[in-house]
Amino acid sequence: MKVRIFTKSDWNEPPRIRHQFANLMNDNGHDVVFYQKPKYLVSERALVNDESTELRRTAQLIHHQLRLGGILSALNAAYEIRSINRNTQDVNSDDLIVNFNYDYFFLRDVFPDNKIITIINDDFVAQSRFFDGKYAGIALEKTCRISDVVLCVSYPLCDQVRAWSSPKLFLPWSAERYEYPETTNRTAVLLWAHINNRIDFDLVRFAASNNRSIDLHLIGPVSEAVSSEVRRLDQDFDNVVLVAAMPLTEIDFTKYFAAIIPYKSGKKEIEAVSASNKTFQLLGKGMPLVISGMPSFIQSRAIRQTATKEEFLEAIEFCKRDFYRLQDSVRDLVSENGAHDRYRQFMDIVESLE
Repeated sequence: MKVRIFTKSDWNEPPRIRHQFANLMNDNGHDVVFYQKPKYLVSERALVNDESTELRRTAQLIHHQLRLGGILSALNAAYEIRSINRNTQDVNSDDLIVNFNYDYFFLRDVFPDNKIITIINDDFVAQSRFFDGKYAGIALEKTCRISDVVLCVSYPLCDQVRAWSSPKLFLPWSAERYEYPETTNRTAVLLWAHINNRIDFDLVRFAASNNRSIDLHLIGPVSEAVSSEVRRLDQDFDNVVLVAAMPLTEIDFTKYFAAIIPYKSGKKEIEAVSASNKTFQLLGKGMPLVISGMPSFIQSRAIRQTATKEEFLEAIEFCKRDFYRLQDSVRDLVSENGAHDRYRQFMDIVESLE
């Protein structure tokens, strides 16, 4: 089966669920064409990369945040349809279309005979910058209605689109098998993330100041918007360590007894998360998680949900005390959400459409 994946991401970006999905299909013997983030007025067809994923790019006329009204939306749709048509002349009716774009309601005009599966992986309405997401909501509804199946990566996102479709939960997964952690002296927690304004630095500061015996390692690219806050943390606390961005495979996990995801509360796009893309990757390394700002997150003894600064620190200290006793719960979560499980779930959905 050939799978054509439409996204708003470049292939060389830090991996997100659309990249993981492309690799999942590749690993199971499917031909994959990955349509990267559209450029303005330019489309291109690239060579096959070393993962055997064919890369293509189509063109758009107007940025998706600026399609404010029916006329602008229709103009862009007509332009993108023409660009996609030029870049999909080799499509067969049995090719599967997998769409990660909330605003691609025009795909049915391009692929009238193909099955279209849309995967909603973010709260695009909450992220919209204008008119409280009104036009993003209209585009999302139209996209869901033209799709044969809608998959959502969290419970709140399923609830959001339920009026227009019958969504199915499609959580992220672990590409790696669970590794039982070595017995070592673990004194640090890990924040592995894009360090930006989603992070609740008050939580990090409180934990760093109230238990100096625990080191907090921040690994990831730092947004310019929070760079001064990060520098202050580094200057104020000897137990806060800044580390340059690196892939998960290069991190020495023998230092850590937990990973933290300290997001701010009250952010709709964050509250829509039931499992972040990194969840099962970190669990696969044996890390229990301490989280905040995500009340709809999956529940497990290995995932410590917190709502206050005090709870956040208490959860970190609990993971330090009970690190090895938590491993059964960590292992069970990973084993239930592996690549094989998610591939089988997806193929069952595809086969149900035939």
